[in-house]
Amino acid sequence: MGEADARRLALRWLGLRSLTRRELSVRLQRAGVAEPESTLDALERQGWQSDRAVAHSELDRAQRRRDGPVRLAHRLRQRGVDEGLVRDTVGAVDAEAWWEQAWREAERMTPGDGQRARLARRLARQGYPAAIIARVLDRLGHEDPDGG
Repeated sequence: MGEADARRLALRWLGLRSLTRRELSVRLQRAGVAEPESTLDALERQGWQSDRAVAHSELDRAQRRRDGPVRLAHRLRQRGVDEGLVRDTVGAVDAEAWWEQAWREAERMTPGDGQRARLARRLARQGYPAAIIARVLDRLGHEDPDGG
């Protein structure tokens, strides 16, 4: 497959969904492009592909879905985003904002007796680190003196 064909194919995929450089490289290789690097470099130079844009899109998605920083970082790594960009993206939201997001999620659940463990598991599944989960549970303990 020639360079022009590879470019057209890549642009078609990018028109459907934002893809990281690694995702696009894998797709091009599966389509028969032996050396996709020059195509990828050209697309990046021309602004058609950007891992930074994909990372920010994933950050927006995580905040809409109320996912935590651990889940966001995992999703970015799975998509092939560079570790430095993963740290920058997760760090773009300060720790207090992540905590507030977890707290709002806890308020939505309003755990009763015996539900603290369930809330902790849910927050962990959503990608909140143990320190944030402990802080949420601690605050719940202060607001509910009966231990619920």
